[in-house]
Amino acid sequence: MPSDPYRPTVICIAAEYEEDAYVWDYSPGEAGGLAPSVLADLGADPALLARLSAWNDTYGQLAVTDFQWRAAQSEAEWDQEGLQLALELQRQLPDIEVHYGAPDPSRPSLRQQLGLPPLLVIEKSADQHRSQLYAYAPLSGITHQPHQPDPTSPE
Repeated sequence: MPSDPYRPTVICIAAEYEEDAYVWDYSPGEAGGLAPSVLADLGADPALLARLSAWNDTYGQLAVTDFQWRAAQSEAEWDQEGLQLALELQRQLPDIEVHYGAPDPSRPSLRQQLGLPPLLVIEKSADQHRSQLYAYAPLSGITHQPHQPDPTSPE
């Protein structure tokens, strides 16, 4: 029986000077970049992915301008655009925790900003570290927890 394809539980959108290097996997036990095509496989809209790529390209082009922002767009405007794109991605992937920049507990999460319930992500074991132990039902807004066997009864 084939295993389920990997689905990250926590991702971050953070610009990088390299093309298509703006999606980062911060899931428990994971670290590193994700190809933007993974977002498409997860259900993100291709139009949003194109906008995210263009947003990242703007950042990447700063290297050839001696890191000077164009007069038409300030760094603050670009940053706000990135936040809006990350919020839109969070709406499209409600069962994944999406962050804009590295996760920072001192800032409200994108889920909180959108009024979505928090996700519980638990790491089972080293050999099962890619398993997610929750299910979010977007239409009802309910987060389902896994069955926890009673430790006093044999299974």
